[in-house]
Amino acid sequence: MRSFSPADHSAVAKITIGFRDAQGQNHFFAAEYSGEVVRPRGDNGFGWDPMFIADGQTHTNAELTTEQKNVFSARGVAARMLAEHLAAGQ
Repeated sequence: MRSFSPADHSAVAKITIGFRDAQGQNHFFAAEYSGEVVRPRGDNGFGWDPMFIADGQTHTNAELTTEQKNVFSARGVAARMLAEHLAAGQ
């Protein structure tokens, strides 16, 4: 298990989207992204969005538009994986 120090503000957001198809088979699409927890900033999004800055970003998720956030967010990535799966007719 990973140990944390009070100075360690790193975090990993993980999302799994699942559905059951007409044949009763379960399908799961998982994604994650890393970042850090900061003091809340911004008004967009929900939940922990005001307190999370993804690696490589300078704004919290709540300071970004939904479109900007969905490019790299775990939810956006997993949703695209599901959409691709459905578009392939699987």
